[in-house]
Amino acid sequence: LVFANIRWLDHVVDPNSLTNAFVECLAVLASSSSSCPRTRGILLDAISTLPDVLNDANALSCNTSSIHNGDDHDSDEEDGDDESSSSNPILSTLQLLRVEDPTLLVPCLDAIGSLPLTEDQMEDATRDALEALANVEPWGLPALTGFLMNHSPYAGGGGNSSMARDVIEEMRKLPLLGDGSNAADAEDGGDRMDSDRGKDNTINNNASSASSCLMIESLSRGFAYRSDLTSTLLKSIKDTPPTGYHPPADIWLLACCASAPHNRPKVKSIFKSKASNGGFTSQLLRQSLSGNGVALTSLFGASLCDLADGLLRSSDGAGSELGVTLYEILFEEFKEPMQRQEVVGSLVTHV
Repeated sequence: LVFANIRWLDHVVDPNSLTNAFVECLAVLASSSSSCPRTRGILLDAISTLPDVLNDANALSCNTSSIHNGDDHDSDEEDGDDESSSSNPILSTLQLLRVEDPTLLVPCLDAIGSLPLTEDQMEDATRDALEALANVEPWGLPALTGFLMNHSPYAGGGGNSSMARDVIEEMRKLPLLGDGSNAADAEDGGDRMDSDRGKDNTINNNASSASSCLMIESLSRGFAYRSDLTSTLLKSIKDTPPTGYHPPADIWLLACCASAPHNRPKVKSIFKSKASNGGFTSQLLRQSLSGNGVALTSLFGASLCDLADGLLRSSDGAGSELGVTLYEILFEEFKEPMQRQEVVGSLVTHV
């Protein structure tokens, strides 16, 4: 009740004291939230209330100066990236909560994305999200990728292009957790124990596929308006030499880009050039897409069918072969009658 009333105050007389009180409340609530469901509910309310209470863009900087008024601003240069978060109690507290309790990842990211952060503070929050991206559970991938797409510093107009490169390089390492293991699990269903294990694996695979599907959707929306991240991705893949390593994520990240019509010609051009120089092969396509039909559902009509059509029409033999492989994968992975009808209908136009 207290948080609900604080959220809608017209004016806060002393935002610094209120911020300090919030930090203390978060620390106390977090210490017992794991053992008490009611306390956890209060903690979630407190986290969600933060952005509404700290609606003054200068509140955080004022709080910083009041807490650290005795600090030498130039004495911590060796601390590097830790400086901006350590000087912001709200940001550092939310990051600490996320580390100590990974299940708070989504509410903490939502709160951080809505806080009035400075450019340096948002850069620090982005780097913290990139570190979490390497170890997060599958259910957290949609929230993390969405945060990076929506809040990572923009690289255009003198922005941090190195940050955009770091974001893209981490995304190229992402796995696509589909349902490809179901077929292997089905072979082990000899007795009841194996059957029960198969059911558990199916449930886990379905949950992973759903998370991957949400991640694909957040990436597709992000690439539609983040021209800096799109350009960085296209350049990174284009600059990878033919003998270099293309991770499986390159294929479906390009498909996410191509879901936006204004990105599609550039993506098609890269596919054709990579097919021609041997960078993209049929094996890489299958490694990236096979077994991931559920996760790729949103890309079927948005980009994959159009990419297959463009590749098959390529005058280069390698590009046409890649188009054939992509059509085969689409027919195998998308089993709905309407989807297969669309694949067959598209193929008929090539006869």
